Amino acid sequence: MHHPLMRRITSEPDTEFHVVKPATVEYACATIVNRIPSLLNAPAGYVTSDQLDTLSYPTCPLENYV
Repeated sequence: MHHPLMRRITSEPDTEFHVVKPATVEYACATIVNRIPSLLNAPAGYVTSDQLDTLSYPTCPLENYV
């Protein structure tokens, strides 16, 4: 049975994992906050998300990315 939050990593050895109770609201909020530096660094005008930097997890305070 394929669970919507189950993932399979094909490698040696293969690995499967699933998230039982995802913190969806927290993930969405974290994604929005982590996007702030790329929005501030974007050129002026209308910019679509595909033109922004690749979203990544910041390991330093956000002020270091602006």
